[in-house]
Amino acid sequence: MKVLKRIIAIAFLVAVWVMGWHFVGAHNEVVRLDYGMERFYELPFWQALLGAASMGGALIGLPMLFMLFRSRLISRHYRKQAEQLEEEIHELRNLPLAEAKEVSAEVSV
Repeated sequence: MKVLKRIIAIAFLVAVWVMGWHFVGAHNEVVRLDYGMERFYELPFWQALLGAASMGGALIGLPMLFMLFRSRLISRHYRKQAEQLEEEIHELRNLPLAEAKEVSAEVSV
């Protein structure tokens, strides 16, 4: 089973490499990027696409990472609160019942 997983992983990596190689070959023309203020950069089209995809991933990934971190902190808070409440329930279960019967008898009189 391990051998099959390795073969599949290697085949996948080779396929990604071949597709990337083909993409670079197909999009090798030079494009001119204008950032304003007369600053121009000329680079291959595939690098521009890769840079745009990376920047888009970073712009989406960073807020998602923040939300993930925040949700983990909130879940940790609630987990601790639940543990404290469970401890309180166990403490209440350990109280003697005799006092409760005496108090209820006094109230009913």
